[in-house]
Amino acid sequence: MTDAIPANDVVTRTRKAPGPNGKPSGGTHTGMAGRVLLWAGVLTAGILTLAPVANFISSQISDTSLAQASDETIREKLAERPPKSAPADYYETLGELALQIKPQQREASLRLMKQAVAVDPSRAFAWSNIAWLETEAAGRATPDAAKALTASMDACPLCDLGLVRWRFSFVLAHWNEMPESVRRAAFDQADILRWRGDNTEFLAAMRVKATAAGIPYDTYRNSVKTPVRTPDLGPAPAAQTGAAPETGAP
Repeated sequence: MTDAIPANDVVTRTRKAPGPNGKPSGGTHTGMAGRVLLWAGVLTAGILTLAPVANFISSQISDTSLAQASDETIREKLAERPPKSAPADYYETLGELALQIKPQQREASLRLMKQAVAVDPSRAFAWSNIAWLETEAAGRATPDAAKALTASMDACPLCDLGLVRWRFSFVLAHWNEMPESVRRAAFDQADILRWRGDNTEFLAAMRVKATAAGIPYDTYRNSVKTPVRTPDLGPAPAAQTGAAPETGAP
C-alpha cells in the first residue's frame, strides 16, 4: 500500500496531570515532636537515597516547562547541548515538539528520539516516531524503520489503543516493505481494537484500503489466534483454518 502517513499523525504520548499532594493530619505537640525527630533521623540516614527522587522531580518540572515552551524557545533548546544526564522524557518531549514547530526539525527529532530510546529502550512512542522519521527520510520503510516499529510493538503491545491504531495503519501503508513477522504482529495486536473502544469505522476503513491495495486482509485477520470471535470477524473459512497467510508483493 502506498498511502503515506501524514506528519500530523506522528504519535505523541498521552500525559496525565499530576494528582494533588496529600495533606498530613495534625496531632499533639508531643506526637509532632516525635515525628520531627524520627524524620530527622530518616533524612540523615537516607539523604543519598533521596537524591534520585530530587532528580526525578527536577526532570518532571523541566519536561513540563518544555512542553509549554514557545516555538522560539524550542528552537533555542534544539541548538543547545542537552542537560547532563538528561532523562528520556526530555529527549522524547523535545523530539515531539521539534515536529510541531514550523518548519519541522525532522533530523533533530530523529536524533532526539534515538537518544530517548538509548536512555530508556521501553519508549514505545519514541520507537514508533523513529520508524516514521526513518521512512520519511528514505521515502520508504527501511529495515531500520521496521526494526524500530518492532521495538515499539515489543515495548507496548496493547498498552495504548491509539498507538496500536497508528502502527496498524503504518504497516498497511508500507506493506510491501514490512517483514512477515511485523505484518503478523500488527494484525495480532490490532485484534484488541475489535472489542475495546469504538473502532468499527477505523477497522472498516483499513479493510477497504488494504483490499484495494491487494493486501490479503481477511486471510491475515482470520489467522489471528484469539479466543474472541465476534460477528464482524466470523468463523474462519475451513480452507483457511490453520493455513499460513499469503506472502509476497500484494
